[in-house]
Amino acid sequence: MSAIPQANLSPFSDPSLRAARTASSGQNATDVGSFDMMLGRALDRASSASSSQEAREAAESFVAEIFIKPLLASVRDQSNAPAPFAPTQAERQFGGMLDGVIAKDVVRASRLPIVDRLARDLLERAA
Repeated sequence: MSAIPQANLSPFSDPSLRAARTASSGQNATDVGSFDMMLGRALDRASSASSSQEAREAAESFVAEIFIKPLLASVRDQSNAPAPFAPTQAERQFGGMLDGVIAKDVVRASRLPIVDRLARDLLERAA
């Protein structure tokens, strides 16, 4: 099955649509061109912000999985609670998933310097 090409339906990319829009609104083409340029700058800033946010999220996930989650797992495994307070089968089964969620929350809330450094290094490598 062949892939269907995606059409660019942006009104800013088609010159005929741009000309029709400027003719109907009474604006000249330079006003619309500058608007297109401003829109492009805003989109560049948004993609830059999203790439830094993606780098931050990747760094947080890395620190949570590599440093915090194993620490939580070792604490959970060393639990010597008496019978009524001992971990149940469900707690043992889903403990790893809970450790992952708690680790991500801890890293996100603590604003660790290693996360900042990893995010900065990821952005530098991507550039």
